[in-house]
Amino acid sequence: MAGDLPMLELSSKDGAPTVVVDGKVAATVEELFAALPDLSGPDGAVQAARAVNHFAQGFEYDVILNPERFAERFRTKFAAEPEGQFVEGRPRLTDFGMPDLDAVQEPRIEGGNLIFYAQDGFRGMPYIVQTKIGAEARAEDYVPMPTT
Repeated sequence: MAGDLPMLELSSKDGAPTVVVDGKVAATVEELFAALPDLSGPDGAVQAARAVNHFAQGFEYDVILNPERFAERFRTKFAAEPEGQFVEGRPRLTDFGMPDLDAVQEPRIEGGNLIFYAQDGFRGMPYIVQTKIGAEARAEDYVPMPTT
C-alpha cells in the first residue's frame, strides 16, 4: 500500500538534488530505487514521480498531483491575463495557447514506464513526462503538452 512507503524528503547537497529516505541520502534515481524497490510498484507512482522529477529538475518543476485543482487554477490564471501583443522577455500563458487540461492525470506506472505530469515553476505550463521506471528523467523527457 502507498501508506507503507516511507515519506521522501526532497533536498539538495552541494547544489545537486538528493532524496532522503529514513535518514539515508540517495544522490541518484538508481540509488533511491535500490534502497526502496517498492517505488517500482503501482502504489509507488506518486513518490517515484516526485523523486524522479526532483532529480531531473531540482525545484524548477512540480509534479501535478491533483489534476482537477491544477486545471481550475490554470484556467483562472489564463483567463485573467490581459490581452495584447507578445512582448519579448515577458511570456504569458496566452502566448502559448490552452493545453488539453482534461488529459492531465495523476502519476502512474504503466508497461514498465513512470508517467506523470509536471508544471514548470515559471509560467505553470504543463508537461508530460515518461521514463523507464527507476531511470533518470532527461530534459527531453519533459514534453510540453500540445496547445490550441
